[in-house]
Amino acid sequence: MEEQLVQAVSIASNPAAVTDPALPQEALRFLEHLKTITHESWEAGWAVYAARDERGAGPRYGDQERLFGLNLVAEFLENHVTAASDPAGAVAFLQEAVLAYLDSEFVSGSGERGASYIKNKLAQLLTQLVLQSYTFTQPATLLPRLVSLFRSHPQASSSSSSPPPLNPTPTDLVLRVLHDLSITLGSDVTLRAVRSKERLQRDSMIRDSIRASHAVGVAEAVWGVVEESVQRIKAEGQQSVWVGVAEMAISVVGDYVSWIDISLMVTPRSVELFFALLQHSVVTLRRAAAEALCEVIGKGMKGAGKVDLLRVLDLTRVVATLEAQTRVVRHGDGAGDEGVELRESLAKLANGVTLELAKVFEDTAVDAETTRAADEMLVAHLPLVLAFFGDEYDEVTEGTLSGTSAVLSYLKRRRKAGALPEPYLGALASLVDVVLRKMQWDDGAEGVDCDEDDDDDETAHFIALRKSLQVILAAVAAIDEAIFAERVQSLIVGTLGALPGGGVSWQRAEVAVYAAYFYVEVLVSTPGVPKVGVNANTFVTLPGDAARARNKMSPSVYPTLPLNPLGSLIETLVASSVSSFPHPAVQLQFFECLNRYATFFFARPDHLAGALFAFLDERGVYNPKASVRLRAWYIFSRFVKETGSLLPAQYVERVLEALKAALNVNATLPAAGQDEDPLVAATQSSRDSDSQLHLFEACGTLIARAGTGEQQAALLTAVCDPLVAQLHQAVGAYAGNEGALREVLQVHDLILALSNVAKGFPDNSPDSASASSSSPPLAVFTHVTEQILVALSSLTRFSIIRDAARGAFARIVATTGATVLPFIPALIRSLLPHLSSPELVDFLSFLGLIVAKYRTSVAGVIDELFLVLVERVWHFLNQEVGGTDDAVARAELQRGYISFLSSLVGSAGMDGVLTSERNKAQLEAVLASIVYYAENGDPPCQRASFGILHRLVSVWGGGEGNGAAAPPPDFTTWIYDTLVPLAFTVPASPSFDLADAQSQMVVTEISQLLKGVLAKRGAEELGGWLTRVYLPRIGCPDALAQDFVRDLVALEQGKKWKAAFARFVEQCRGGA
Repeated sequence: MEEQLVQAVSIASNPAAVTDPALPQEALRFLEHLKTITHESWEAGWAVYAARDERGAGPRYGDQERLFGLNLVAEFLENHVTAASDPAGAVAFLQEAVLAYLDSEFVSGSGERGASYIKNKLAQLLTQLVLQSYTFTQPATLLPRLVSLFRSHPQASSSSSSPPPLNPTPTDLVLRVLHDLSITLGSDVTLRAVRSKERLQRDSMIRDSIRASHAVGVAEAVWGVVEESVQRIKAEGQQSVWVGVAEMAISVVGDYVSWIDISLMVTPRSVELFFALLQHSVVTLRRAAAEALCEVIGKGMKGAGKVDLLRVLDLTRVVATLEAQTRVVRHGDGAGDEGVELRESLAKLANGVTLELAKVFEDTAVDAETTRAADEMLVAHLPLVLAFFGDEYDEVTEGTLSGTSAVLSYLKRRRKAGALPEPYLGALASLVDVVLRKMQWDDGAEGVDCDEDDDDDETAHFIALRKSLQVILAAVAAIDEAIFAERVQSLIVGTLGALPGGGVSWQRAEVAVYAAYFYVEVLVSTPGVPKVGVNANTFVTLPGDAARARNKMSPSVYPTLPLNPLGSLIETLVASSVSSFPHPAVQLQFFECLNRYATFFFARPDHLAGALFAFLDERGVYNPKASVRLRAWYIFSRFVKETGSLLPAQYVERVLEALKAALNVNATLPAAGQDEDPLVAATQSSRDSDSQLHLFEACGTLIARAGTGEQQAALLTAVCDPLVAQLHQAVGAYAGNEGALREVLQVHDLILALSNVAKGFPDNSPDSASASSSSPPLAVFTHVTEQILVALSSLTRFSIIRDAARGAFARIVATTGATVLPFIPALIRSLLPHLSSPELVDFLSFLGLIVAKYRTSVAGVIDELFLVLVERVWHFLNQEVGGTDDAVARAELQRGYISFLSSLVGSAGMDGVLTSERNKAQLEAVLASIVYYAENGDPPCQRASFGILHRLVSVWGGGEGNGAAAPPPDFTTWIYDTLVPLAFTVPASPSFDLADAQSQMVVTEISQLLKGVLAKRGAEELGGWLTRVYLPRIGCPDALAQDFVRDLVALEQGKKWKAAFARFVEQCRGGA
């Protein structure tokens, strides 16, 4: 097997070297087979790995063959050792073989020539072997024998010193094993959380064995490695191999302290060594020591023991000294990556102390003396935390966030019990100041959204940090709102007041406006969870009754009420010159504030004009920075929607005139791939025109609130006529040059622009008196609709034009009501011949909404086009399915078709469409299609289909009917021949899963259908037919049939009847 293994690996790793093309696959199959029988193949794997060449000077085989062999042995030890004929014998053999190999290759040899990938795999194997040695060999001696290799040397060079010096080659390997062993045994809580109960029990047994027999030796040996490595670094320099050995040994200390006796790791000797390492000239050793100390203080202990440990280590004093020594200013000499990483590690150590003290406060079993001592420690420790929190580098700050949050949670609980001591109040005030400084952009930053290509990781990182800092501020506000409010207001007012004198950096101006932006969010919310919105009441001091009720008052009342502190702050903001600050980040943040505090202008409408016109120049909608400009378009639309009712009619024309230049539509085709449709690529990518649509919506919003109908019509014409003219021009340009795809995109964008003007108007209800086509604004929209249909008829072969026209029509109908419904036939006639299956699904949805909203108002239109529409649907449904995409498209169209029919029959008076002179010839086919999908559709489609049938029974099932028209002939016969049998055959089908939740909804719909038939045909007729005709025909026992009919008649529609029907179906299917 050994030679076969070697050959197979060689062929599989280099298939080009063999002439037979079948050999590589055969080799791979053989190797995969070896992996499945490692209880047999492990010996060959070890033999290949350990084999030496003829001279014994090196390995016989290549690295790939040897690694595969190691993998076989590791897999055997980890997962299949119990499948071996003699597990204990296999483990004993490997133990001795491995030790012999280590003596040859690592004690006396090159240690795999320093190849880390081989050493790591060998370390993993040794870890599994150590674990199995505690199960299969007693006493377990492999771990101490491995540790003894730290100081093993070739016999010819054995040292006479006591103890012998370290041998770096085996020391490096054994430290890797010790690290892997600790992680495997559960020092990594993440791994422990996903392991089986049996695995956890085994790991616990092994940990107990190591604690009892080997922990002392391991601890002493590892500390010995740390000490001697540090001495060797001093003697040989920082580039020696001992730096890596020392780092690994310190890491192992951190690994083991969590689960062995802490007295083995924390001794006067080790504490002194820890502190020396924190001051070492090699930065990586300082970081390793800090991280190991984090593990030391994080060890699970009772509160009193933890306080004693922290008192002994006195880390606040030690780390404070290091913080002062390592503190740098970003624009000074610089710290370099190593210096920042060291401070990050020190910050995490300080954070660890904070977290452990917070845990003491959470421990209800801790006595008062321990709590007092922890409290004193925390007060002394907070300045250190704040020093790291305010570090110039964000990574250092982030290292303190969790501890800071824990302290704030503690202070919040303590505040409920009484006033906080002054040191804590001072710390909270300092924390707010530090947080506000940290929220500023760095000096070299451009500011969020200021660069069109600004999507770098640093920006995203800073934005995420800002959100975390805001959570910290919210926690402070929950403890002492006055401290939060005073500091934030001081920043905002002080910065805004300093603007006229100049000298304010854009970073300070931006953070002041940003503080105003989040100010109210913090005040009215628990940390991160908004509870109430912002309305006009938020900014004024309400009269007593209104304050208690918290209800909105008449808009005319708010300007007469005094502003509260928040209202005064926002007034200071909007009255300041900050919107003119010459930096786009400041300008954009100002507009974000206006949007958030739009309801403030109900309290002080005299400030609205200034705020509104700030949007309308180069600060906002004409900002030279594209990303700011596009965002300003959206914010302006939102702001107008909130405040438009306050704007005097005479201002609307001025605003529209100021927007005029921004309303020019100029489509640009993006670059597209060779096989890519440039029009589809354009509409699926993000373009400026997408944001420009918000401006058109804002125009509609403003016009809708501008005086009389004649005034609105004039303004609407002024906005729409240039767009219609551009539309005519683009259509004509394409007619003269059918390769001009840019003109097609221009038409698409213009149609969307016109429809978004309509979107700004309020929805028009079907019964609204304003729905008359004589209303001037509606007349303008009617003209717009006509022009869109003209463009559609010229360019209907383009899917993006069809999509735009359909969407525009839906939007304009919502605005104008029934006024433009007569255009639906023309729309459908233009669209239907060209619609794809997905487009048809969307169009059916649109028509379904029209039917549900306008009902009999569109009956004539739907009647005229029903057959054409249904035949187009059937055309797609009858096509062959060529793959997964086709199957998905068909399923979606089925659901869309059934949903449309459901809207039709579910709308009062619309059933007459199905039986009209134009459509009655196809009624049978339509009914057959509904029955087909009730029987063969997916559960949602089945449920909807049975719902349609239920509705048809309710309007046509009583002989005379109660629908818009007389029921079709022989409908009663159809009920008994088709409908009622369907109610039994569908749930009785073997493919129908009664346990499925969606199928249960189908059962509910069927049970309601049967009740509907009962209500229309009567108990005597339906019950008699079931017991004498149908149920005997399907072989139902007479007693079961009688019980079923009795339940059908006696039980009220609801859970009991549904349960009885489901029980009957189960019995018919042979269930219990």
